[in-house]
Amino acid sequence: QNCDGRYILNFLGQLSFDSSVSSAAAAAAEQTLAFQLGIVPFLYYPVFFVFTGALQGLSINQSIIRGKENFIPLMKRNLLFWLPVQFIVFD
Repeated sequence: QNCDGRYILNFLGQLSFDSSVSSAAAAAAEQTLAFQLGIVPFLYYPVFFVFTGALQGLSINQSIIRGKENFIPLMKRNLLFWLPVQFIVFD
């Protein structure tokens, strides 16, 4: 497993942040950040906008415009809801 907490703990150590963060909590934070800042914006949303645009009969360019218009509001809502939920799930 790649998200085992070592990156977060190493980062906190580099900042000289004396912390009692458990490795389980650090692993949950890593998994949450990987999903929410990596997979969702760079994989899930592009696929979502292409497929839903195709279902709506939009061209690729129209789907891209739709994605650009909706990305920021959707990402904000996504982070507000899923950050705490995924942290609980991954912990």
